[in-house]
Amino acid sequence: MILSRYQIFRAGLIAFLCGVALSYTGVIEFFDAYVLGIFFSVSAFFARKYSGIRTACILALFFSVGLCRVFGVGPEKVFSPPAKNFSFSAKVVQDSYFQRGKQIATLEVIEKDGISVGVLRATVPLLPVYHIGDTVSGTCSSLKKIQGKSGGIFIAPQSANTPLCTFATILHKDESAFSVRGTLSRVRDFFGAAIHEGMPSPQADLLSGLLIGAQGSFSSELATIFRRAGLSHIVAVSGSNISLVIAGLWSIFSRGRIGRRRSFWIIFFGVTFFVLLTGASSATVRSGIMGCLVLWAQYMGRLAQGGTALLLAAVIMVASNPQLLLFNVGFQLSCLATLGLMVYSPHIVTRLTLIPTAGGLRDIVAQTISALLFTTPLLITVFQTFSVVGFFANILVVPVIAPIMTLGFGWSVLAVVSFLLQHLFGFSTQWILMIAGMPLYGFLSYIVHTASLLSSFSFALTPVDFGRWTPLFFTASYIVIAAWMWRIRQAKA
Repeated sequence: MILSRYQIFRAGLIAFLCGVALSYTGVIEFFDAYVLGIFFSVSAFFARKYSGIRTACILALFFSVGLCRVFGVGPEKVFSPPAKNFSFSAKVVQDSYFQRGKQIATLEVIEKDGISVGVLRATVPLLPVYHIGDTVSGTCSSLKKIQGKSGGIFIAPQSANTPLCTFATILHKDESAFSVRGTLSRVRDFFGAAIHEGMPSPQADLLSGLLIGAQGSFSSELATIFRRAGLSHIVAVSGSNISLVIAGLWSIFSRGRIGRRRSFWIIFFGVTFFVLLTGASSATVRSGIMGCLVLWAQYMGRLAQGGTALLLAAVIMVASNPQLLLFNVGFQLSCLATLGLMVYSPHIVTRLTLIPTAGGLRDIVAQTISALLFTTPLLITVFQTFSVVGFFANILVVPVIAPIMTLGFGWSVLAVVSFLLQHLFGFSTQWILMIAGMPLYGFLSYIVHTASLLSSFSFALTPVDFGRWTPLFFTASYIVIAAWMWRIRQAKA
């Protein structure tokens, strides 16, 4: 079978990602990958008259480039701790990754004179999430060194003798006063203060999490409720969250009087504003890009091209930072959730005949099922827990996320104006906020009470630890999903 140039290009992108993944196993060295790249380049040139051989050489060349890209990442300068118990000041240099319900931050330790003394990884609680550029200070009371590269699929690669602080306490977190991210952080804090001024907790906490990704005001009880109900993602500014919000808003706006074209631009600029408001961290930017790809695919009505755009975006991101592919859960969830929405949602929506189409409800339910199907094996693998009630919680909650986002943006602007009037001129408009926020308050209360009810079951959150069989479970799960999708597509063909 002769492949078209478009098919060769798409297969080449996949081959590049496979090369990046294989390089982390350590089975091939840079020199071997470099020689293979030259060999297949020359072979592709001389095999121009033999399309099959030339195609194979081009794909092998993409694969070799993926291998070589990882070797282009230089070794880390390892931090040598002065003692077992020590204090540190550092700057976050990579997005955190997650393992066994903990967050592992990669820190560049800085001395008092501003000189970098090496990289330290620290195990800290899941919240708050630390992003690139954050400046932190804390203490380490338990330290170990990881010898060589780690063998786990979802454990970030470690340089030899990299210190890992297994019990770190972050005492202070700050951002540069003159940085763009610092300015955005202050704007985000101002929005959060205005929201809490006009609405009581925990509804205000939930709205702050949804709109600006602010989880600092979450009580431990509320955070546990959402985690047990499988709803933590709706306040984590995750790829699945942004994708579901965009897809839901598109289902609502594109069918009204606004039209597809205007809906596209309204939601696009809305997502851009949302990403900036949440701090424009690298994880949020990636999530926004992935979510906009869903919007673009639905706008163009070409899901196949949308899938290629997703693949191309993933390759560009991995080429800039190869560790994203295997070691960044946010990137993986963004890709999987978006892929599920693009590939599986159109097939399942035709089978949900019992769900009404009013307000795009059927599309929203289909998108929720698709995103959960594609992301659940990864979530189980990384966090080693499974929310038994998570599916039902998402089906009940996700359809109201889009209305909350729409009403929430409008109400939050009103809250900011009221906040300014009260603090600058002593003029209170609290009663206006209360009346205007009643529908929004009702939606937020619905989510809180639904999460509380479902999380109250003793079996709501179940530990799932496959031990050494975890990679097999992960691989088998996605093989089954891929086979299922192939069968559906063959049946429709």
